[in-house]
Amino acid sequence: MLDWFAPIANCHSHNFDSLLAIGLFAMILFQVMVNIGMTIGLLEVTGMPLPLVRYGRSALLSTYLGLGMVLSIANHRPRSRY
Repeated sequence: MLDWFAPIANCHSHNFDSLLAIGLFAMILFQVMVNIGMTIGLLEVTGMPLPLVRYGRSALLSTYLGLGMVLSIANHRPRSRY
């Protein structure tokens, strides 16, 4: 997943676009790490849904909206001619 977010965050001239891509990546990474920690017993069990897997409608909707914004940023980034 890092291979997908890093070029978007590095190759854009606007700071907001880079920070949005990095923030969404951090949000998904945090949710995954908390869920892995709960599964192996290192962290307390909380109600945080696993991104793109659970039925949590608001979490799923916010993740999809964030991914859509990052894809829009990727679509509008400057491309090289060669």
